[in-house]
Formats: sequence, C-alpha cells, structure tokens
Amino acid sequence: MRAVLVLPLGLATLLGACGDGLQIGSVEPDRGSVAGDEEIRIHGGGFREGVLYTVRFGGKRATSVTRDGNSVLVATTPQSDKTAQVDVTVETSDGHRLVAKKGFTYLAPDWNPLDTLGGRTGRRRTKRLSQ
Repeated sequence: MRAVLVLPLGLATLLGACGDGLQIGSVEPDRGSVAGDEEIRIHGGGFREGVLYTVRFGGKRATSVTRDGNSVLVATTPQSDKTAQVDVTVETSDGHRLVAKKGFTYLAPDWNPLDTLGGRTGRRRTKRLSQ
C-alpha cells in the first residue's frame, strides 16, 4: 500500500501515520545554514529496521540518513541555492511517503545559532509537528 500525507506548517495535531505506524512528530533543529552538512533529527515513529529511508529537504536529497531506533531518523542537510522554508519529505523503500510542509528553514551562511531566536537566546527552535 502506498500512502502520501502532506500537512501545512503549524498543524498541532497528529502529523501523520501510514502503514506500520510510520509518522513524523518534529524536525530538530528546524533551521540551518544554506551551506548544508548539518545533522538534523526527525522524531517520529515506525522507523523499522530493514527499510531504507530517503529524506529530502525542498526536493534535495539528504547527503546521509541513518535510523536511530524506531523513533528517530538522523539526516545530513544538503546545500541549498537560497534561503527559504522547505518541505521535509521522508520516503521509504516500501513505498510510503510523509511530507512536513515547510518543516525546515535554510538561513544565510553567516547565521549564528547563538543569536536570539524567537525571544530565546542561545537555543535553536524545534518545529513541533504533532503532540
């Protein structure tokens, strides 16, 4: 069975579950440099052993993806041509696909994670996609 789930930014309900409990809950951190090569953790569930995962940031494939147990994928961001909010897509080798609309923001290369973000100094924000 193939499943596709696309949700808008800021949706505070269940992000998505499809086949075998596959779901995305949050992307952490939810922003990074256009230079790429940053480790991003996708928290969710149903990430099974033996399944291959592809993660895309705005259509560009992550340079690496590893599974950290059943609830976390670790992806390395690719470079981006511009600053922008992009969709984060998780695809599985068994045909499932989840999309977190505008789940990640590419920032200028001189962005400093210690700058004030959303009124909180020195903390990167996590985009919570479900509760």
